[in-house]
Amino acid sequence: MGANPEIRTIGNMHPLHLATMKGHKDVVILLLSKGIHVDVSNDFGSPLQFACYYGHDDIVKLLLHRNANPNLLFNEATTSLQAAIHSKSWQCVEYLLKAGVDPNGGPDGVKALPFAAEVGVLQIIKLLVEAGADPNVTDIVSYMYSGGGIYFEIIHGALVSDGSLAYENQRFLVSHHGLKPVETAAFHGNRRGVEILFPVRSSIPSYTDWSIDGVMRHADSGMSTLTSSFLWGYLISPIVGGALVDYYGGKVVMAWGVAIWSLATFFTPWAAETSLWALLAMRVLLGTAEGVALPSMNNMISRWFPKTERSRAVLELQWVDFSLEM
Repeated sequence: MGANPEIRTIGNMHPLHLATMKGHKDVVILLLSKGIHVDVSNDFGSPLQFACYYGHDDIVKLLLHRNANPNLLFNEATTSLQAAIHSKSWQCVEYLLKAGVDPNGGPDGVKALPFAAEVGVLQIIKLLVEAGADPNVTDIVSYMYSGGGIYFEIIHGALVSDGSLAYENQRFLVSHHGLKPVETAAFHGNRRGVEILFPVRSSIPSYTDWSIDGVMRHADSGMSTLTSSFLWGYLISPIVGGALVDYYGGKVVMAWGVAIWSLATFFTPWAAETSLWALLAMRVLLGTAEGVALPSMNNMISRWFPKTERSRAVLELQWVDFSLEM
């Protein structure tokens, strides 16, 4: 009577997840031979996604040979293709594309090519373009990093010595809000990436000089302003928001803030196509609307929780906010 290969850890990690995460190919083969489903999943993804995330291309090849589904979607945003791009493994990307992964998979705003342009591995960009990835997509997700509204962090599970699930912060799906892949490559000074993406990308009306040199110059002149524009609105609105919540209440002010920053996010792709000034306006509006969140939350906590529970409420609310930024 052998050990049960279906037993999971406290963090809902299946043995197949752990084997793929650690790169133990022989263990993966053994578990699959025991009838473990190749796409067994938890909240973080499938074994294939774990193998891609950690760049174990030999295990990726094995799992795909065993008919692992390369198009599964997790956390409403994360695909195996994005995980492979994160690991900078063009071999994993190539295996996935050969297995039929959709190069345009994932929800709008979270596509593979903008992420590849951010990561900057030329071979991955080439593979995606050759596979038919759309070079005209705009990343519309509002990413958070250090309060600046540009990046966000996803939490990825990491096994610790006692077998429980710890968490490590990993910058993932990092992309600049409202930019096309060719613009993202230019922003990072990746001229070779721009040269790959430029011929397959339709012109952007807001550019007066639509050429490779023009795109590079535009990135140098405008992106520093663009990345700081979120803070222009965020600088004042927490103070104004504090006065508003005292008069109208945190619930009402928060509702308006959410509505306005949702509209700003929705219209960002249009603004990116229109002009730099329109995009700057959307970024400022986004920062202004998000700035009322903190005073609104503090106001609601002070009204809804007894004094003895407020510190705990603040802590738990911050944890929920961090989790939603995943």
